[in-house]
Amino acid sequence: MSKFDEHKQEMASRLQKIEDRQDTMKQHIVQVAEQCEAKIENLSKENRESESVLRNEINAVKKKITNLQTNGIPSGSKLKTPLFDGTSSFSAFKFQFNVVATRSDWDEEEKAAALITSLRGNAADVIQIIPEARSKDFVTVMDALERKYGSQYVREVGQVELATRSQRPRETIREYANEIERLTNLTYVDMPEKAQEKLKIDAFMRGLRDMDIKKAVWTAPRTTFSETLGIALTQEAASVLWRSNEDQQLRNSVMRRCYNCQKPGHFARECRSRRRRTLPAAPTQASSDSTNTESLN
Repeated sequence: MSKFDEHKQEMASRLQKIEDRQDTMKQHIVQVAEQCEAKIENLSKENRESESVLRNEINAVKKKITNLQTNGIPSGSKLKTPLFDGTSSFSAFKFQFNVVATRSDWDEEEKAAALITSLRGNAADVIQIIPEARSKDFVTVMDALERKYGSQYVREVGQVELATRSQRPRETIREYANEIERLTNLTYVDMPEKAQEKLKIDAFMRGLRDMDIKKAVWTAPRTTFSETLGIALTQEAASVLWRSNEDQQLRNSVMRRCYNCQKPGHFARECRSRRRRTLPAAPTQASSDSTNTESLN
């Protein structure tokens, strides 16, 4: 065989190998493509299932909303009636009660019963002034509460309390300040903030019991109620510390007693009284007889 034929045969062999590799690669590509198509199909199926589940959930929520709009709130989740004891805002209580009454679709008698059972503490005393025949009338009960706890009544009573309020015995400055702030906010709710701050400061300083603390607050610069309270609390703490030191000094002075003047509070070396001289001891009978015998001799 000539060299040309050998070379030709070698080239044919190489071409065959290349074709075999190409066929193998084509088969691999086809397999990968089939796998990708299968995965895409699975993902599409999962997405369709998820979409179906989500659509069902949305439809269920819509159905619940429709039922609520048609039938109202279920009995197991009824709104609770607010409570009122006379210390909180009556207007806020009235608003909340009306919301519950409207949502619950109460008639006048049911509203009166719910209103009476929601009263606590001093507010419940209003029931005693309502005639029994009118106790089931919602308007009558609400009007009685309005006269006692309405905004006009609260303002008038609050103004008097704020003008006469002073710090009580054993009432801390912080407790007293909280009460002043509560009365001011309740009475002058529509007043501008700066004017309300000045009113609180004046009422607070006017009712302070300790004159030293009152003087310190008056003389210190202040622009807000919080600053005024901070000054008073600082002075109160200093006063407590000072009194504690004075009590300790008093206890220490009582324990000391002077042997010169017999008075407590200092020692003999610190005594300013005149020093007492020690008198000579009186002669005994034996020494007196001995002296007389010697004189006779």
